[in-house]
Amino acid sequence: MPQARTFYMDRASQIRMPSWSRGRIGLIGDAAACPSLLAGQGAALAMVEAYVLAVELRRAGLHASPGERGDAFAAMQASLAGLVRKKQDAALGLGAAFAPRNRMQLYTRNTVLGLMGIPFVADLVMGRSLRDPIELPVAPL
Repeated sequence: MPQARTFYMDRASQIRMPSWSRGRIGLIGDAAACPSLLAGQGAALAMVEAYVLAVELRRAGLHASPGERGDAFAAMQASLAGLVRKKQDAALGLGAAFAPRNRMQLYTRNTVLGLMGIPFVADLVMGRSLRDPIELPVAPL
């Protein structure tokens, strides 16, 4: 770095919201559950959260009171909190893959990436993180 003419530094952050709603306002996607750019799950989580919230709001009904809408927000968070927490926890462990702290981490990361073309290695390394056992609720008619 002493020879570098420019320098750029950024931070990969994660904020864990204790509640994804207040009153009539609800958060979905990165605003509610962003695991961080390291996890790469923001868009997928946003779609799942939006769908589950829509189902819960539909269950509350078109003429739901503000309290009933708040219950729908809480139900959405309750049903997805475990999945989101798992994604957030996994993202914390991915920092070394994106920014190795030493030569050994760099060597390990590069070796694993080089072996990812072998199907069983890719499945071993990434398999569980790409498949989530989630059952989406059925929307009431």
